[in-house]
Amino acid sequence: MMTQWVKQGWFSAIRQFSIILLLFIYQLLWGLVLYRFIESIVYPLLRRYPGDALETSSLHLFFAESQFQLTKTGISYSYIAILGALLLIRLIASPLIQAGLFHCIHLADVRDKRKFLHGVKRWGLFFIGMYWLQLFLTLLPAYWILPHALVIYDSQPSLTPMLMHFSPWLAGWILYAFVLHLIFLSIGIGKVSGGKLLHSLKVSFRHLMPMALAALLLLSIAGGIYAVTTAVSLVWAGLLALIMHQMYHLVRTLLKVWGVATQYHLWHAKSGL
Repeated sequence: MMTQWVKQGWFSAIRQFSIILLLFIYQLLWGLVLYRFIESIVYPLLRRYPGDALETSSLHLFFAESQFQLTKTGISYSYIAILGALLLIRLIASPLIQAGLFHCIHLADVRDKRKFLHGVKRWGLFFIGMYWLQLFLTLLPAYWILPHALVIYDSQPSLTPMLMHFSPWLAGWILYAFVLHLIFLSIGIGKVSGGKLLHSLKVSFRHLMPMALAALLLLSIAGGIYAVTTAVSLVWAGLLALIMHQMYHLVRTLLKVWGVATQYHLWHAKSGL
């Protein structure tokens, strides 16, 4: 049964190739903008870096000047404002794209070139609210975990014992975020499918195990592809490695859409809608 949902998800995903290209370009542009923004901050500071060949006093002077520029002048305010604007754009654009994607998967048999935009217009506000709520709930454990991590950091003499003490908390946090992701994925699928919120929650809690297994199966596929790409890059460094590295991002986007489509078919099989 699991392979049936995965196969249905695959056929639904490849039918949304235009959306996959849109997501790929979105991720590419976001990475480029973020890289240029960081470069605009770091590069002017590094141009004044004295280098290891000079005296230690010159290096100390460099760090003192950099700290003064970032903390005592208004230059950091513009950086914070730009970073905040980029983050806000990300927090709005990502759920809007999700709304269009979910709508396209739900109406996979409908031939309408504007159905992605219709999904953004119809479900956009709902997905923005759910996206922000999921982000808040995902980060909420940091309120308790980070102080505990600081206590462990102060009490341990080296990094290895600290990681051993902190790893169960980190593993629990990752598991919590994974379950939240599946629950909100079910809510989004239920919304575009016309289901009630309580019904979607009931489906997600009752069938959380098959949803998790399907997600882990696709994660293992993604991990295998990443391992092959990395191995090729290490063995055959050059143009082939560069092409495979860029193609991996497109494949990763395809796997994300495949995962959503698989969860969509699984949800419908379990919900009875």
